[in-house]
Amino acid sequence: MAQNKVEGICGICGQFGQLTFEHVPPKAAFNKGKFVIIPSEKSIQLGLNEEFKGPVFQGGIGLHSLCAKCNNATGRWYGNDYVRFAYQAALILQRSKFKPTLFYPFHLSPIKVLKQVVSMFLSINHDVPFREDHPELVKFVLDRNDKYLNPKYRICMYYNYEGINRYLPFTVVMNVEGISKPVQMCEISYPPFGFVFTFDSSPLLDEKLFDISFFSRYDFNYSTRCFLLNIDNEIVVFESTE
Repeated sequence: MAQNKVEGICGICGQFGQLTFEHVPPKAAFNKGKFVIIPSEKSIQLGLNEEFKGPVFQGGIGLHSLCAKCNNATGRWYGNDYVRFAYQAALILQRSKFKPTLFYPFHLSPIKVLKQVVSMFLSINHDVPFREDHPELVKFVLDRNDKYLNPKYRICMYYNYEGINRYLPFTVVMNVEGISKPVQMCEISYPPFGFVFTFDSSPLLDEKLFDISFFSRYDFNYSTRCFLLNIDNEIVVFESTE
């Protein structure tokens, strides 16, 4: 993708200046191919088997959303751990023929994966007053040793079996089954994962979601062997340090 000069406000630190292109998810996490951008209002009008049409871009999906300092820092601190997590999940999906129903082991640094996901949500919301409304998330990302994630935030994960890519910046969803009040949420979907970020929402939006908010409890340099069970939304963690 051509790297044109773009100026704006960084989605993390809030400084105005030149913005770098941030791959969401990281480029090394299978985010390197061609893609077509379809506006959300147009996508909902497409038929079930209708082909996406539009300008074709190369080099993976993302957006000019972060200053060079924040882009480099988050990539250096968290990006590699997210990439390893994604490669393990892709292998599991392949070996299970896209029907993971057993215990599957992951080696990961939980808080680094979580902080990368939070930085991705800050990135896709860079053009709305998202960071100003949620300064705790900015601190959580910029301070590697910050382990506090306000309980009002829930970050959930699901396996992306279908290969659908989408960004859903901050929105309010009405009439969610089983939830009486409107749900404030964002979503990032790119194989092998999808992530849903909700605010002040107690029930899970879908029983297939794994709540990974508890990844914030771990230290920055801590790695563990984690087993994810794709039944009844249960996650079992074995405390095995490397």
